[in-house]
Order: sequence, then structure tokens, then C-alpha cells
Amino acid sequence: MEIKNLQEDVEKLMKIVNDKHGFPYPNIMSIMKAYEELGELTQLIIESTIKTRKGDILKTEEIKDDIGDELADISIVIMGLANDYNVDLEKHIDKKMQKHKSRWDKV
Repeated sequence: MEIKNLQEDVEKLMKIVNDKHGFPYPNIMSIMKAYEELGELTQLIIESTIKTRKGDILKTEEIKDDIGDELADISIVIMGLANDYNVDLEKHIDKKMQKHKSRWDKV
């Protein structure tokens, strides 16, 4: 699925959520949610890198699905934030990728 289509689906979903909860500042909620989801991903990665309080190190294979879920959550929230500001995320990703490719082709 293209990012543009996903971004449209996220917009519909966020409208339902915002209407239900009556968030007066959806853009602020979006950025707060992005930090929350990034924190959850960070916790998983830390627990797969160093010992947890329980003394365990989680195996990457054990948390691969959880990492995928958190990355998906982050992507959804970022698309929602892009929608809050009427940003065509696909266009900007393409533009940035071209910039990065151009930079690395010179190395």
C-alpha cells in the first residue's frame, strides 16, 4: 500500500478517535503519542540489549513482532501528525530519499 493511501486511512481513523474523545488540540496529542510509542520501542530495544531488572536479556527473535508493532504504531502516529499539518508525507519522504541518495553517491 502506498504511503498516501495509508495517510488517508489514518486521517479517517484519527477523525473517529478525536471526535470520540473531543481532543481540542489533535496535533499536540499526536506528538505526545509519538513520544509514547517511541518510548515503548526504546524499552523493547533496551531490554534486548542489556539486562532487565529481572536479570534477563530478551532475545531479538522473541520481540521481533513487538518491535514491528511499535514501529507500526510510530508510523501511524507520524502519519496522523503529517495530516494535522496537511503534509504529503510520501512526497517529502521521496524528496529526502533523493537527497540522501545523492549525498551517498558522492562518497
